[in-house]
Amino acid sequence: MEENTQTKIMEKTKVFNLIVLDKSGSMSSIRSAAVDGVNETINGIRMAQQKYADTQQHYLTLRLFCGCEQTDVYDATPIAEVKDLSINDYRPCCNTPLYDAMGFSIAKLEKRVATENNYAVMVTIVTDGMENSSKEYIGKQVADKIAQLREMAWSFKYLGADHDVEKVAREMNILHHEQFEHTGTGARGGFRSSMSEKMVFFDLLDADQKMERLICDDEDEAETLEERRIRFSKIFGELD
Repeated sequence: MEENTQTKIMEKTKVFNLIVLDKSGSMSSIRSAAVDGVNETINGIRMAQQKYADTQQHYLTLRLFCGCEQTDVYDATPIAEVKDLSINDYRPCCNTPLYDAMGFSIAKLEKRVATENNYAVMVTIVTDGMENSSKEYIGKQVADKIAQLREMAWSFKYLGADHDVEKVAREMNILHHEQFEHTGTGARGGFRSSMSEKMVFFDLLDADQKMERLICDDEDEAETLEERRIRFSKIFGELD
């Protein structure tokens, strides 16, 4: 049993990158910039996969949402199979069911990782407006779930424009947030800043995983799942 447990520790960390992207009508003026930002993020994750190939396996979930639909362009897809987002894939319209988009996408990914032993999750929410049309979730439900998941190797970033981003993020128990100007330049800058922070985390995770392997080799001692989650939460704290 001990040998099997140690074998799991030597596996690569599965990093699930979730992007929840608003496509309500007000995003029309920065439509091109939003697509560019997503693609720059995708390319950054590809680069991370190459750089940390020995310790990490990256996946992408990309959810687009507005009042008339929620679409997973990618659903926990290995980054090697992910193609750039086309401008035709992103057509802003109608309103902003932010709580529903967050609630459904988080619940789906939570179910996906339930059977994983060695994973981390990075969630990025991008919106230019506040909640105005959710039907299934309320803010407290989302906030309580985020508080729970932040203790279980999940990290959250709220990237927003044209509203009090700090206040909304705080209400949803998201410590890490950033406000961008509602312009093409502002949106691209926000995505770029967010990707830079991801790379810092990926680097920390790589170093941590390599150190953990050395500890296991030297001490022949396996780490419990709960201990791993606590350790990853401390790493996320570097970003929060």
